[in-house]
Amino acid sequence: MVFTTGTGHDETLLKEARLLVEAETATEILDTCLSLEHGHCVYRDRKCLNLIAAEAPTSLSVRRALSSPLGYRASGGQIGPDSRCFQGSFYIDKIEALAIELLKKLFQCDFADHRLMGGLAACNVVYSTFAPHGARVMSLSQSSGGDSSNLKDGPPGLRNAEIIPIPFDKQTLTIDLERFYKVAERYKPTLVAIGETATLFPQPVREIVRFIKQWNGTLYFDAAHQAGLIAAGVYPNPLKNGADIMTGSGGKTFSGPQSGLILWNNPTFSEPVTHTIFPVLTGSHQINRVYALIISALELMEFGQTYLSNVVKNAKYLAKQLCTAGLKVLGKEKGYTQTHQLLIDVSKFGNGIEIARKLEKANIIVNKMLIPDDSDTQDAVPHGIRLGLCEVTRRGMGFQQMEQIADFITDIILKDDSRINNVKKDVINFLEPYEKFTTHLKRNSLPKAVLECRYASQPLSLSANRWRPFRERRSLSSRPHRCFRSYDGRSSGHSARNASHDRAMSLEPGRNHDCREGCTAPSETSPAKHRARLHDDARLARHNVNNSASGGSCAP
Repeated sequence: MVFTTGTGHDETLLKEARLLVEAETATEILDTCLSLEHGHCVYRDRKCLNLIAAEAPTSLSVRRALSSPLGYRASGGQIGPDSRCFQGSFYIDKIEALAIELLKKLFQCDFADHRLMGGLAACNVVYSTFAPHGARVMSLSQSSGGDSSNLKDGPPGLRNAEIIPIPFDKQTLTIDLERFYKVAERYKPTLVAIGETATLFPQPVREIVRFIKQWNGTLYFDAAHQAGLIAAGVYPNPLKNGADIMTGSGGKTFSGPQSGLILWNNPTFSEPVTHTIFPVLTGSHQINRVYALIISALELMEFGQTYLSNVVKNAKYLAKQLCTAGLKVLGKEKGYTQTHQLLIDVSKFGNGIEIARKLEKANIIVNKMLIPDDSDTQDAVPHGIRLGLCEVTRRGMGFQQMEQIADFITDIILKDDSRINNVKKDVINFLEPYEKFTTHLKRNSLPKAVLECRYASQPLSLSANRWRPFRERRSLSSRPHRCFRSYDGRSSGHSARNASHDRAMSLEPGRNHDCREGCTAPSETSPAKHRARLHDDARLARHNVNNSASGGSCAP
């Protein structure tokens, strides 16, 4: 596998861990683990210039959601009491329904599924559903930007698929349509998979779909890297251009928790796809992750177009600066890139592995990458590096900072190793003003201490009522005096904290009722004071739930 040079886990590190486990108490091991986590957060979040295209930071709200007690509840099956394996899931049903509808809205499609742990798992569903054993599959080779998820090393290998490389134009850095027509006409593949780990420009999806429908071929678009760009409307939507099915990652440009997304329009796909997801390839899935995915989707809905447009602009500008300084950045004739990525040919200075490690010594984190001039053999040596601009953009950086980043990179690649320590110090100092992330949702009920926490400054405020489609909203105008009826059918007492918690958090039961119908609220309470008390109780309840779900403070 060309993305790594090792053949397995590092035995030296495993031995060190084994000795630790055998020699120390549980408390001591926990202290070690906490120290490692803290060290990683300080190193990567505060001291490193993170340019990994497969990463994007999540907001504080997303990280809090991942620690929710939802995570230890069983969730096997599908939405609804008749389709769920476990009782007590009526809140979970509504959370998951919200996730599906948000994905459908973001990707402008008719069907969506959110239950898988990652993009590779979503790929596996597609091949298990649409590629019979031994089927012919056309996909991009790794030197053409293709990902192993769509090659023999990935799910197609489990189906014993015959892999036929999609012809690639090294000049345009897109699929060579004329050659594709000839190869596809000859082999008539069951499935054409467009899945790229190095993606700079949109592919001709519409033309490919039109051609392969002559023999009822299926076009699968693996949007692991492009999902957030598509949802934000800054990259062409493959489903709108005729793709039969699309998968994506909840991470990367989607900027959420690691998740596998599957999206389609053809209703005949629904039964086989959902059956392959459950019960074939998943049991219980993680509802805390689904909850976090919802928050990420809402953030994309609110900020995605601005955020990801700026990501692309920064990628283009940084590429231009690097090219001007003397590096060979691919795609110059087409404006370098139309995504969050840029590719640099470093063959004049070493191979991609060497250059990536050299940059790492200066706290500049990139990854090696095959480029079109590299071979496609298992032992191929990559001569490119790939950069991604999501994290630095979300930290608030723009063109001026791209110029400084270009100086850091060229100092390391173009000059001798004596500059490494100085550049490392400069990188750490450069990053100090950019510890906070932008583009967050703000809930009015969040405690002040959380809102002031690092990475959460200047979030945009959203009314909570805008994303509670299942809760019957509290009316404060149609009647002078209203409250919620709890799910056992009794009127909720306004002064009881546990009852106000039910009013604030319950999605299932309540219905509005006139407080004159047996309400125990004191008659001398004015409508304005009564409304204020309701809101105070609700805020306190949500505050308590947030604290119990937070799992501790944010990363250092």
